[in-house]
Amino acid sequence: MRGISFRLARQFDFTDSSEPYHDLALVIEGEKLHVSKQILAFQSPVFKAMFYGDFVEKNMKEIELNDVIRGEFIELLHMIYPTGKKITDDSVAFILKLGDRFQMQYVIQRAEVLLMDSRLSTIKKLMYANEYRLRAVQ
Repeated sequence: MRGISFRLARQFDFTDSSEPYHDLALVIEGEKLHVSKQILAFQSPVFKAMFYGDFVEKNMKEIELNDVIRGEFIELLHMIYPTGKKITDDSVAFILKLGDRFQMQYVIQRAEVLLMDSRLSTIKKLMYANEYRLRAVQ
């Protein structure tokens, strides 16, 4: 009998500094998250400028991010790393907020797709559409 096999998505532990592709620690709420500059820069022009532009952060091994909730940022990381994790009705608000802050178009587009089929109220969807300029939802 032949079956379909699925490859499970990779799980990332952002608290593990030993991963060879983790070349930066983001300090959020006093705790380190170990990340790849390249992955962040590829998804975000804000991080690209910070890491590869003429900014002091360019040569830093630790960067503190303020006004960010650690658990929410971990969820954002799961959106840009190849984890297969999906945005949910519960996470869409903070994913949009962080995606907008760091100008992550891919993340915003994924949130927009979720909102088109979401069970959230029409008022909430329109509020997000207006605030984050989501044309497909309007």
